[in-house]
Amino acid sequence: MSTPDNPQQSRPQQSKPFDSEPLSWVMVEIREALARSRTALFEAGGREREERATALQHARSHLHQAHGALVMVDVAGAGLLTSAAEQALTRFRDGSLEYTVDHAQVVAELYQALSEYLEDLLAGTPPQPARLFPYYRALQTMLGFERVHPAELFFPPAGKSHAIALADPVIAADYPAWRSRFEKSLLPF
Repeated sequence: MSTPDNPQQSRPQQSKPFDSEPLSWVMVEIREALARSRTALFEAGGREREERATALQHARSHLHQAHGALVMVDVAGAGLLTSAAEQALTRFRDGSLEYTVDHAQVVAELYQALSEYLEDLLAGTPPQPARLFPYYRALQTMLGFERVHPAELFFPPAGKSHAIALADPVIAADYPAWRSRFEKSLLPF
């Protein structure tokens, strides 16, 4: 009986464990950004429409900071939640979704659940994005989506594009012109 030269070949492939170190670097900023967003969200209540829009824009800006950090550290499902919460704040601000205390509470509960989930990840709990599903479902239902499935937290649906758009259109390469410029620049040397 022969044994494999590489001991890794004899073991079944296991999924890579979650590396919590990058999350630990940005956790303080995420926690603070979510807290500032929550504060601005509730400060928007009871204000005139214009002042409410400003407070909601502040809430969205703070949430966007947390969203960016979560996308960078690649916490499964978390970026989808913050993206949906940003959409809710935008719709509150533009009036396409009514701002009520109940609606604000749905977003605030999502913030709390997300913070607790991230703290658990830092404590060594394996990632389980499905734990966030009740909060994601409540938010998506509030936004008017009829069908919400827990698998969305693992694999975002194809209809919800999270691709980064290019700033400028791709220009066809003009190699002869570039070569000419290069050669003219090279001549003095």
